[in-house]
Amino acid sequence: MNGKALAVIAVAALTCASVGLFYGLRSDGSDGHDEIEITDMVGDRVTIRKNPSKVAVLARSAVDMMVAFGLGDRIDGVYYTVLDNAWAKFIYPESEGYFKYSYDTTVETYVSRGVDLVIAPEKYIADNLRSHGIDSFTVSQYGNPNYDGSVFAFAEIVRSVWDGGGAGSKIDDWERGFDEVRSEILSKVPGGEAEKSVYYVRGDKNKGIRYTENSEKTVQNTFAKYLGLDYVGKSYDSSEPTAERLLADDPDYIIVGGAYQNRIIADAKSDPVWKNLSAVKGGRIFNIGVGFVMFEQNSVELTIYLADLANKIYPDRFAFDVPQMLKDCMLKYFGKEISDGDAENMLSGRGPDGESLA
Repeated sequence: MNGKALAVIAVAALTCASVGLFYGLRSDGSDGHDEIEITDMVGDRVTIRKNPSKVAVLARSAVDMMVAFGLGDRIDGVYYTVLDNAWAKFIYPESEGYFKYSYDTTVETYVSRGVDLVIAPEKYIADNLRSHGIDSFTVSQYGNPNYDGSVFAFAEIVRSVWDGGGAGSKIDDWERGFDEVRSEILSKVPGGEAEKSVYYVRGDKNKGIRYTENSEKTVQNTFAKYLGLDYVGKSYDSSEPTAERLLADDPDYIIVGGAYQNRIIADAKSDPVWKNLSAVKGGRIFNIGVGFVMFEQNSVELTIYLADLANKIYPDRFAFDVPQMLKDCMLKYFGKEISDGDAENMLSGRGPDGESLA
């Protein structure tokens, strides 16, 4: 057989191998990799390899916990906006080396980078990747019927997928700490029908005060229940309610997260319409902290977020030392010692330099 014929055969073999990988002819575990079946956060039963070592984390709400539980070195890349946040590099300098992914990243890119798991933010993304032979599951910011049963969901998936390495003990510590704060709040906040209301502004985009989460399945609705509040956004038909609807609801408290939060708060206080809201007039429009990700996302800082809200809503009942809790959290889970000033900047939605994040 001549050299030209051998070359043709070699190219054909390589092409077949690539197509097999590309269209889902994946290993059944006989290649030495153990597998595990999990239920992801949208209820899909998914079989993936255990202990994946090159993970693309498109779900922003999964990045923080992956790093916090000691798995930052298993991450190949993250959704690109995570790295636009100055706190990411400050808290975890190794994140500078992460590849920047998007929802539209091609299958070929994952294959060429040797990614062995994609943590997706939407079911359609995970479904598509699995159809092409790439392990993927979904992490969601929404629970069913609410987020109460989902607070620990991703942490428990991490415990199942990555054994050894100390992740389990960190997960235990975090869950225990969250439970302690939640239990104290529930013991001091009366049950029954809520008398006061809270409205949440998504400040990850510069859409102003009329951009919210309109679902009872959210973290915001669940935390509102813990605090004896009615989350007004749960009944909205749109994530951008009309000005008339928001003014009519006139929430007692407004909480604002994301990179644009300080701009949104300043605009609300000066706007001739929004400054008449009770929460704005009464100084009850509050920041939500930002660290590696926004505190209100699925993160180890959920504990800080809940404690901080309790202090702000019920200053006569709660006195959690939130700045110290945040300093302890950064040291324990990220190995980062932060100053009092750093903690204040995080809790105020500002960057490491004290300026607004956007």
